[in-house]
Amino acid sequence: MSSKEFDVVIIGSGLGGLMSGALLSENGQRVCVLEKHHQIGGNLQTFRRGGVTFNSAMHYVGSMEKGEILYQVFRYLGILDQTGLEKLDSDHYETIYMGDRVYSHASGMEGHRKRLLSYFPDESEAIDAYLKKIEEVWNSTKVLNLQDFRNLYDAETQYTQMSAHDFIDGLTDNEELKALWGVNSALYAGVPDKSPLITHAIISYHYLQSAYKFSKGTDLLAAALEKVITRNGGAVQRNKEVVNFLFREKEAIAVECRDGSRVDGKSFISNIHPARLVKLVEPGRFRKAYVKRVEALENTIGSFSVYISLKPGRFKNINSNVYISSSNKVWNAGMYDSITWPGACIMYTTPGKEDPEYAESMTVSAFMKYEEVEAWEATTVERRGADYKAFKALKEEALLDLVETKFKGIRDLIEETYTATPLTFRDYTGIPDGSIYGILKDFNNPRKSYISPNTKVPNLFMAGQNAGVGLHGVLGVTVSALFICANFFDIGKLLKQIKNG
Repeated sequence: MSSKEFDVVIIGSGLGGLMSGALLSENGQRVCVLEKHHQIGGNLQTFRRGGVTFNSAMHYVGSMEKGEILYQVFRYLGILDQTGLEKLDSDHYETIYMGDRVYSHASGMEGHRKRLLSYFPDESEAIDAYLKKIEEVWNSTKVLNLQDFRNLYDAETQYTQMSAHDFIDGLTDNEELKALWGVNSALYAGVPDKSPLITHAIISYHYLQSAYKFSKGTDLLAAALEKVITRNGGAVQRNKEVVNFLFREKEAIAVECRDGSRVDGKSFISNIHPARLVKLVEPGRFRKAYVKRVEALENTIGSFSVYISLKPGRFKNINSNVYISSSNKVWNAGMYDSITWPGACIMYTTPGKEDPEYAESMTVSAFMKYEEVEAWEATTVERRGADYKAFKALKEEALLDLVETKFKGIRDLIEETYTATPLTFRDYTGIPDGSIYGILKDFNNPRKSYISPNTKVPNLFMAGQNAGVGLHGVLGVTVSALFICANFFDIGKLLKQIKNG
């Protein structure tokens, strides 16, 4: 089966693929997105149980006020009113429980500063130095401010070679304040001896600007981007697993799908993990050293999630993200054993449809090493056996025990629970090891984990959380999509259009 040729064929309908497709199609490219599953969106996927919609992974986004990068991009694409985003409480967009103390973060630089000073009045110098630095890092990557596309973040910029942990540690001797800054490491699975300052600074400043949550389902964003692609003459095809690339001389000319169909294109974009892409391309197209490096890259840790359906009208909706840590040892991605797990978790609720004052659901997630579920890696969803179910039940109870320390009696308010492990995320997103934030960045050797969006195949590019800036979430993959666009048309003109509306 042969298809009509597209200008751009995109492999994978995660947010990076859909965002790239939407931006390209809005600028005259005829786009086809191929998704191996029946549901598009990658980490934007949702599922329904008992009439309740749960976000599978993503739930939180920043930089959504007028003039900020994601607001401007969404407005440019005409999807601002289609995402179901709702603003979190500006005065308490994050609530942090550490040991027996509770803190909250306020939005905006000045509000954020005042809140920190209210907790730590003697630390004004450290607080000012911290806020100045994260703003400096953000502004150094000019595309984040839609200014220009020169001096792009790459593996040699100074902030990729600085340790996030060491930067924070050098600001003050106050362990509690350092922990309050370090708790954001949960948003990128931070590792003290590896995570670079640029990752911490951009993610922290991104949410500090403004914070919103997908209270009506992240699949709305996926659907909105699909509409942009189709209204511009493109297509998003489900149940189309790409198994091979076809070449003519140096360039790719088509992909073959598992069902035997073929899709021809002038250019191709991979939105799948780089380690999976190199397996789809015939040997010799990429250098052996490159393939070896990509396949050996360390991924960030996975997670264990409990999705909770709550009894109606029993638990007040919390309009902020909630972090719970049993102590101020917050750099805990993977730093646990069977006794100390979970140690910390992230929690959020979604408002009820009929009475938004009360929550209809709650999601609680904690880091989990892939090695804990490795014994079942050859199994598939719903076919992993009784031992696996027992393992999940034990982990669920341990996670709920941690939530109970701050929300007494929460078990009495639960109607039903559902769980997911790194294997679940692996099978639904195609990301090796069920990693939640892709390839782990290492300030000790930035070049090693840097993946250029351009490949040795002239018309094959990479998008998503692992390519370009190497940031995850809506922000990271949107910037990655802009990197892709720079290969097709005048990116400076596009940035001006996005900035000026």
